Amino acid sequence: MMMFLGKFLGAFLNSTGGDYFGRRRMYLVMVLGMTATGVGLIFVSNLTTLMVLRFLTGATTTGAYLPAYVIPLEMQGPSYRRMTGLVTRTMSTIMVLLGGLCAFLLRDWRSYQACVLSPCIVILVGYFFVPESPRWLVSKGRLDEAQKIVDAMAKTNGVSIAPKLSSAMFDKKDNSQNRGTRVTPLQLFRVPRLFVRYNLLYLSWILIVLCNYGLSYNVTNMSGDIFLNYTVLNLVEFISLFLFFFLIERIGRRHFLLASIGTGGVVCLAAILPTVLGGSDWIFRALSFFGRMCVSAGFVAIYVLSPELFPTVLRSFGLGSCSMMSRFGGLASPYIADLNTYVSGMWGPALPQMVFGVAGLLTAVMIFFLPETRGRNLPETVRDAELFGRIPDDDLAFSTEAEILPMAKNEENMFASNGSEKHTI
Repeated sequence: MMMFLGKFLGAFLNSTGGDYFGRRRMYLVMVLGMTATGVGLIFVSNLTTLMVLRFLTGATTTGAYLPAYVIPLEMQGPSYRRMTGLVTRTMSTIMVLLGGLCAFLLRDWRSYQACVLSPCIVILVGYFFVPESPRWLVSKGRLDEAQKIVDAMAKTNGVSIAPKLSSAMFDKKDNSQNRGTRVTPLQLFRVPRLFVRYNLLYLSWILIVLCNYGLSYNVTNMSGDIFLNYTVLNLVEFISLFLFFFLIERIGRRHFLLASIGTGGVVCLAAILPTVLGGSDWIFRALSFFGRMCVSAGFVAIYVLSPELFPTVLRSFGLGSCSMMSRFGGLASPYIADLNTYVSGMWGPALPQMVFGVAGLLTAVMIFFLPETRGRNLPETVRDAELFGRIPDDDLAFSTEAEILPMAKNEENMFASNGSEKHTI
């Protein structure tokens, strides 16, 4: 409970601070805080201090993870943005498995805490090799700094930037709105289209996190060795990452997310049958593992889709607010997983799967109404976000208001020629 409450705070701090103080600066502050609280947990001696430190650990870990995700995302082109989600989730899965191994070998919780703290040293060193996001610098009008970082990236990769492209990216006379000026999150929600879109996104995050964490907690309710079940539950994530890598660019973010979370919902509901009908416990566990694999694939996909729907000037707020809202699902997940302790009989073990199954199907319905982001440039301004998915050329980052508005006026004609976009928000 305290950990998830802390994660709520960490997501809130990142959502507000990341866009105003910079992704890199927030990352450093949170990593330092994560290291300090980790050291404190090794020597804690009373329950009150333990709860406080667990709260701060949740805040700092989430606060460090989000800018570490946004920085590389904003440096990638449309065809490579999937790699941010893939690499991040792959490393996360590897570390989770190593954490399980440490728990198996080190049964003393203080020793375990010291073990899981050790990667913080590597993270602190890595800070000095990570530049600030050039997109964020441009959105704040710090064009010279952004130019230096982009030139350094091009030199390291042995490529050169065409003069025309460089001029379009860093022209001080660019007419894009909000460049170098402060933009508040309220501007997003004053636009009806964006208000509906982002609230659908928030609800989707709540339900996906409810399923993802809930299915993980439900491992304690399965028969057999808990360490073996935990290991298998996390190993299936590599299958979901394999599917993500090969399908996300072929069928698109929205379709992949809809298919994965929808399938996960159906499988979770199917897991009720061996419980109610008295089937083998292995069938129940296999369906639970398969459902977790599908939900995990959807969890990776929504991490890619969500920041691509927010403009650069508020992208840190966007991902942070999604993560913050998702903590409601995280807070409820252990209680949903333990419903079998409140309901006796054959329906006790089936109830959690029923809730997770319905949540997955509801999420799939909401994802259906979101726009596709595959192969499209990231929106830079609030205006770009509003028009995202509504005009044929999504190269909004380098469009002026004079170019955008006439296209927006012809929106109905474009919808008539492209019926597949009618249902998106």
